[in-house]
Amino acid sequence: MSEQIKPSIMALLRKFIDSYPMLFGALLAFLAFVAIIGMDAWFPRVGEAWGRNNANVRSVFFTVAFFTLWISQIWQWRRRNTFVFWISVCIFLSVHGLCVFLYSTRVHPLSLREWIYLMALESFGVVFALDWITRRSSKQVTQP
Repeated sequence: MSEQIKPSIMALLRKFIDSYPMLFGALLAFLAFVAIIGMDAWFPRVGEAWGRNNANVRSVFFTVAFFTLWISQIWQWRRRNTFVFWISVCIFLSVHGLCVFLYSTRVHPLSLREWIYLMALESFGVVFALDWITRRSSKQVTQP
């Protein structure tokens, strides 16, 4: 009885993306469309809060957008030490969320101008800190 090795889901997904990149993009767009329609149908207060420019909705949006941008830009650094990379990102996200929450509840909700300043400062912090941590923890230091 020969045991067949089953490819992992990630390997199958990667093969699908490599084979049909346009179809994969269309599938992602369709899923985003369904998510937006579902949110509007099942959670209409979220859309109303966005329309009223609610500070909590704006905070969640900016946090998700910034971290998506940062992860997409520093994605190759995870190869240095995956565990340290993800732990560092999770710690940074937790500290960011806690600080934004405390500032918004104790002082005032962040305005758009303050979000831009915060994005610039945190971007420098993420780049320098994560680069330093992943380089220090990697088994082999590679030159860029």
